[in-house]
Amino acid sequence: MDSLQSFHRVMQVLALRAGGLLNEQQVARGGGASAATVGRWPGLLQTGYLAYRLPTSAGSRTARLMKMPQIQWLDPALGAFLAGYYTGGAVAASREAGGLFEGLACHHVRVSSDLLSRPA
Repeated sequence: MDSLQSFHRVMQVLALRAGGLLNEQQVARGGGASAATVGRWPGLLQTGYLAYRLPTSAGSRTARLMKMPQIQWLDPALGAFLAGYYTGGAVAASREAGGLFEGLACHHVRVSSDLLSRPA
């Protein structure tokens, strides 16, 4: 039961970092879990189609490996709810509004890309 509560706290911390860099050490501190455990949970969220790790875009391969990915919620409404924003006005006035909108745009670009790249 304790790990389920930690998982929920980490999800809330990730929701507050929507569109931001995924620094697992900081998320672990904010969520009250170990960094090794937090390192596995974004993958679990990605497997469940709740969140997506957006890789960095850098010119060199080495720079891409060194930089941190972003975390994007595939459903921005879920991210907003987990962050504690329950109305549209609260989301619009929040500092996370840009990150949540970025997640929405990222999701639509990924879906469009998948649809266009499928063979007929």
